[in-house]
Amino acid sequence: MQVVSNHYARIFQMPKHKSIIKIIDLFEKRFAFEAHKDIKNKPLVYTLGIFTELGSSLVLITIFVVLGFLSGIKLIYTIIPIYLFQLAMVETIKYFFRRPRPKTNHTKSIFGVKATSGSFPSGHSSNIFAAAYLLSNYYALEIQYVAVLFAIAGAVSFSRIVLGKHYFLDVLGGTILGMILAISGSIIWILTALSLIY
Repeated sequence: MQVVSNHYARIFQMPKHKSIIKIIDLFEKRFAFEAHKDIKNKPLVYTLGIFTELGSSLVLITIFVVLGFLSGIKLIYTIIPIYLFQLAMVETIKYFFRRPRPKTNHTKSIFGVKATSGSFPSGHSSNIFAAAYLLSNYYALEIQYVAVLFAIAGAVSFSRIVLGKHYFLDVLGGTILGMILAISGSIIWILTALSLIY
């Protein structure tokens, strides 16, 4: 008990912003989830492992390319540059924060790759929410289809926590960043296109 008390005492002696971050970090680590231990249904865990990769860049860029060939090549040169802008910004932020992944992050993806980049923000969450926004906007989808896309995005983001790949704040940060970067990237793309026309 004395060791714990001393530990928290050291935290509160830090600068205020650092102590808040440290407390949040300790809280999240205490409640980190690990599907392979906490969920007994192995087929469900395996299915989640597949489903979560909807947020991977490889899968999303493949989807964009396929949709581009099906509905017009314009989608490829409209959406992919904005998506790549979002991706580059998120990876830069990851490098800046360098937050360690949860200790529960010890399994490989279905592609045989173990996540090693920084934990904050969640790239999968940012990717899938950016994609949901971009596709909804590009196709001018009706509200029910927009709801479906964002429900899928939310489920993919939640799966990152359940599978032990990220903490809650990583996913929340990725979600917010994905939306902000997709919207700002769209504005930049429109302004650039207009400047070339006029």
